[in-house]
Amino acid sequence: MVPPSSLKCNLEGRWAWLFSHKNAEMIRRIQDRHQCCGFNSVRDRAWPFPDARHAATACHEAFGRERNCFEGWRQDQQVTGGLILLVAVVGFLFKVLVLVLYQTHHPLQLSAQSTLLANENERSRDNRGRNEIEYHDETSPHRHRYVTDASASDEGIDRSNHVGPTMQPSTLRGDSNEWREV
Repeated sequence: MVPPSSLKCNLEGRWAWLFSHKNAEMIRRIQDRHQCCGFNSVRDRAWPFPDARHAATACHEAFGRERNCFEGWRQDQQVTGGLILLVAVVGFLFKVLVLVLYQTHHPLQLSAQSTLLANENERSRDNRGRNEIEYHDETSPHRHRYVTDASASDEGIDRSNHVGPTMQPSTLRGDSNEWREV
């Protein structure tokens, strides 16, 4: 958190800026919220601003307020700073908790995984009875062409009974990178 002397300096600088720019709305909001007048005293840079019609004590006389705004405004700033720090700490602790639960198999995590596995098994049991529909293009000119491929035997794949067109990617080194029909 901010040291009290630093906070007083920052708030005084902010109040001085508001007063020098005649920001009546902001100064009035602060004074109304804390039921106060001025910064260090009821006469110190209070709204209504001193001019030909108003004295430096215009706020005190108009509203009957007896205290300055520094204490209340400082307290608001400290509470706001504390809440921001609290949110950051809670966020950090939540991230640490998630990491710990992720690295250790927590019972909740295991039950979620077992539920997912049970759902997968149930879906696969439901799909066992269904027959797959095979598609055959009767108009294909390559319908009865048997494919033998030297690379298929190297990989242990038996393509001797394969019917239909076969697509092979071209090599990336020599040929252009297009698919060609074999």
